[in-house]
Amino acid sequence: MNSDKFKVLKFGHINCRSVLSGFHEFSTLVQKNNLDIVGISETWLSKDISNDHIRMNGYNCYRCDRDGRGGGVAVFVNNHYNSSIISFGQGLEYIWLKVQLPKQKVAIGIFYRPPHSSVTEAGNTFDNMLPAILAEYDDIILAGDINVNLLSVCNKLTTVYSDNR
Repeated sequence: MNSDKFKVLKFGHINCRSVLSGFHEFSTLVQKNNLDIVGISETWLSKDISNDHIRMNGYNCYRCDRDGRGGGVAVFVNNHYNSSIISFGQGLEYIWLKVQLPKQKVAIGIFYRPPHSSVTEAGNTFDNMLPAILAEYDDIILAGDINVNLLSVCNKLTTVYSDNR
């Protein structure tokens, strides 16, 4: 990956454990730092909570809510960028977005793997989706909380990350 391509793209991620409880502070942080894209894991949002409760001027919001308490992922993208959902899923909770930059198209993946869920199943999900994403996009950015230390634990997720560098 050529890091020179991303000098203009400011990206962040936060595991917030309820985006509603500190949304004003979150929004202030994003806008004060002029972040272009911000991923959130553990949003704790549900389909009953409209985007009006988490609206930020100048940003599009994409969500994948859990069908139950906790979890969920979201991505805020500055509306200067052309962006759209590639896919999203439950179990291993994730959103893949396409973001079109001037000279490349980038896939942004935001993930949350609940601690009680299977690491092997999460690894299999990644293993099934990454080859297609890597083949179609110039670069990818992955962020999230997968509840695994990839530097010290050998498991399916570690293997998938290593195999797809």
